[in-house]
Amino acid sequence: HVLAGQAKAGSLRLTLVETDPRRLEWAKLSLGGSHSVTLQPSLEALAGQVFDAALAAERLHRLGGDAQLAALRGVLAPGAVLLAVEPAPSQFRDLTLG
Repeated sequence: HVLAGQAKAGSLRLTLVETDPRRLEWAKLSLGGSHSVTLQPSLEALAGQVFDAALAAERLHRLGGDAQLAALRGVLAPGAVLLAVEPAPSQFRDLTLG
């Protein structure tokens, strides 16, 4: 929420990639309307862009293999920071969310 607030204020440019159509629609409703917030449906949509930092919240474990990881690596500038936050292993989570 802090990053989104700063992006809406224009002090930060935020690009969000969400592959789940429902979550992407929710993000559009929540964050849309700001020229500082860009929403993309896939990593491939970022081709040709370069980022200094990336935050992957509960996403790295959902990447579709080496091609997706290479796409992520391809948009990060040399020396860029990747912060990954992943949930702790949970049998309940695996059974309910896959």
